[in-house]
Amino acid sequence: MISGRRDLPNDGRVFAASRDDRRPRSTGSPDRVLVLRRTQLFSSLTDTELSVLGDELLELDYAKGEVVHRQGDAADRVFLIGEGYVKQTVASSGGAGLIVEIAGPGGVFGQLAAISRRPQGSSARTLSPCKVFALGAPIVRALAARRPAFAIRLLELAAEQVWAAHRNSQELVSLDAEARLARRLLALVQSHPMRGGRPELGLDVQLSQEDLAQMIGVTRSSANRLLASFGERGWLNWNQGRPRLLDLGALSQLAN
Repeated sequence: MISGRRDLPNDGRVFAASRDDRRPRSTGSPDRVLVLRRTQLFSSLTDTELSVLGDELLELDYAKGEVVHRQGDAADRVFLIGEGYVKQTVASSGGAGLIVEIAGPGGVFGQLAAISRRPQGSSARTLSPCKVFALGAPIVRALAARRPAFAIRLLELAAEQVWAAHRNSQELVSLDAEARLARRLLALVQSHPMRGGRPELGLDVQLSQEDLAQMIGVTRSSANRLLASFGERGWLNWNQGRPRLLDLGALSQLAN
C-alpha cells in the first residue's frame, strides 16, 4: 500500500515554478480523487492510493486555444482533464499539422512520452476552457514499478495511442477524403456525444472547420466543401461546430 507522500517520490523538478504554476486555482474545482477515479489509467488503485495521489496533483486552468505543451517539450508531467477538451496535434511537413486525438473529461495525455522519457511527440492545445491536473512523471513511473495492474493499464493506453496513430496513417493512404470525414464524424459522436448520447444532438465539444481539416489531412477549403456536400445530401447539420449526424446509415456505408 502507498503509506504516504514519501512513497511517491518527487525529484524536486516536476513542479518547479513556471508561468502555469502561478495560475490561480478557481473555487469550486472538481474533487481531485474523483478526477483520478474517473480516469481509466488510475482505475486499479485503491481509495487510499487515490487520496495520496490527489495531494500530488497540480491544478491548471486554461482558456480556449491555449497551449498545454508543445511537440518536443520535456515530458515531465502526465496530464488529466477535469473539465473541457484538448486536441493533440503532430506537426506535418507542410506545417498544417494533423490532429491525432481529442481528449475530454476523464481523459489523460502525455503518458507515452513520460514513460519512455522522450520529448513530447505532439502538441496539446485546448478546444474549450479547461481545468487540467498535472502529475509528475517520476510519480507515474514509480507507480508502474510497484503496481503491476497500473503498469498493465499504462501499457494498454499507450498501445491504444500507437494503434490509433497507425490507423490514421493507414486511412490517409487507403481512403478518400469523404470516407475519412465520415469515419471521423462517426468516431467523434461516439466518443464525445452531447448529453443524451444521440448522434443527432451533436458533439459535446465545439470544433472549427480547420480542426476537422487537420483530423482528415485536407485543407480548410476542402473540408468546407466536404461539409457542404454532406449537408446538401441530408447527412449532416454543421450546427455551429457541433455537427449533428442525420443519416448514420449513409455515413456508415461511406466510411466502410
